[in-house]
Amino acid sequence: RVGQRPNLAAMAGTAYPYGRATEPPPLFIDRIDADTLSAAATLLGQMAITAGHPIAVETFASPNTIGDRDAIFIGSISQMPTTELSQTNISTTSQASWRS
Repeated sequence: RVGQRPNLAAMAGTAYPYGRATEPPPLFIDRIDADTLSAAATLLGQMAITAGHPIAVETFASPNTIGDRDAIFIGSISQMPTTELSQTNISTTSQASWRS
């Protein structure tokens, strides 16, 4: 199980679409704490292994500045902006049920 978390089977081979991107994808991390940074490092590390090379990312402090580009969001659903949830067809009411 340790070797399969996070499971990136959908990106197998090239870490598509990020492994072949011409521009670094935007990366938004909701909180800068040890757990969230560890999750981000694990995800990006696994993506790099899958792609066969490091994947450059462009960090953003605010999701509002990303615009309509494809992006990587890391964090808990309760901290994600409602506009991003609605763009990915995730019910914004799920934020209330996932709050601690």
